[in-house]
Amino acid sequence: MFYYLQFTEVPPGFLAAPFLSGSFLKSGRGIILGWFVFVVFSIAASGLYAALFYKLKGPWIGIVYGAAWWGIWYMAVGPASGMMAWPNRLGADTLASGLCIFLLWGLFIGYTAAFEFNDERHREPVN
Repeated sequence: MFYYLQFTEVPPGFLAAPFLSGSFLKSGRGIILGWFVFVVFSIAASGLYAALFYKLKGPWIGIVYGAAWWGIWYMAVGPASGMMAWPNRLGADTLASGLCIFLLWGLFIGYTAAFEFNDERHREPVN
């Protein structure tokens, strides 16, 4: 939605940019494929989070995790691989919007993993 409201210059399917052309990523099929790539990335990132931080409680580690992924994509891998421009060429709206999305994404992953590993195990019957 941020892309269509012109809060960001980065298309929704930016993770697929190294493999597909920019014009395709801005088409309907490209957006759907980009969402699919982001879902696959999210599943992998959730597994990594669960493996590393499953015992930690609270929202802050998830927020930091999302900020770290934003830094990886927007400051290093994204510009180096051609997914997006370098941060000094992106607008402040693009950087802030992307950061907000990744913070919420990390918060969601963190809360999901914390709930699953810390709350659910206490409710299971002991054999």
